[in-house]
Amino acid sequence: MKKVLLSFLFLYLSLWMYAQDVIVLKSAEEINAKVITVGQDEISYKKWDYTDGPTYTIPKADVFMIKYVNGTKDVFPDEVSKSVQNNTSQASTASSSEPQQFWKYINRVMFNGYAELGCVFGQGIVFPTINFSFGARIFDYGYIGLGPGFEYIFDNEHESCINECISVPVLLSFRCFYPATEKISPYLELSIGPDILLFEYYDDYEYELTAIRVHLVGGVEFKRFVIGLGYNYMGYYDEPIHLGVLKIGVKFGKLK
Repeated sequence: MKKVLLSFLFLYLSLWMYAQDVIVLKSAEEINAKVITVGQDEISYKKWDYTDGPTYTIPKADVFMIKYVNGTKDVFPDEVSKSVQNNTSQASTASSSEPQQFWKYINRVMFNGYAELGCVFGQGIVFPTINFSFGARIFDYGYIGLGPGFEYIFDNEHESCINECISVPVLLSFRCFYPATEKISPYLELSIGPDILLFEYYDDYEYELTAIRVHLVGGVEFKRFVIGLGYNYMGYYDEPIHLGVLKIGVKFGKLK
């Protein structure tokens, strides 16, 4: 009778030992378990000696093989190569995105324009100005545009000089930006073009004169608001006139 009981006990222990799933890790460690699911990236299981307990998960990339209770096997030798491929793909994606960081906020050419009020000053002269520019913003770092300006110049201090003058400069503008943040961009502007002048002397004699106008301005652009201060060159008369210029304005068109 004892031999029969020992035989049954031995058979039960043998069945208990082999009636379980075995997860073999790439580190050669074995986990006695009841496999629940084998997903694309993870394997979920319960501990064999506590099947009513919590469900555990393990990365599929760490598993070499699963031995099932019915004698079948699942082998995952390609998980290492997949992991290497994923890491390589992520690295290539990161490297390919690095050049795009050069264009921080604006990644295309788009329409922009400026309307600016200001004044030209120096050598005892101060007169108001208004300037318009229509053109294109080139990524984060450039702008090119063309537009007219209007200035009213008056001088009543000298009897033989100009009484009134209306100036209409037509300027081609170039701006270079440094995008410090998404909203703030310091800039340097160079504008050059002809300046059409209509003079009125005390004897009511009027005529037109075309001269050269140059602006060299440094400023800051904050969202749609612009402020700049710089140099104004007026290339007419016997000698050119060197003055300062202050401009405050707004930008219209697309921001991004």
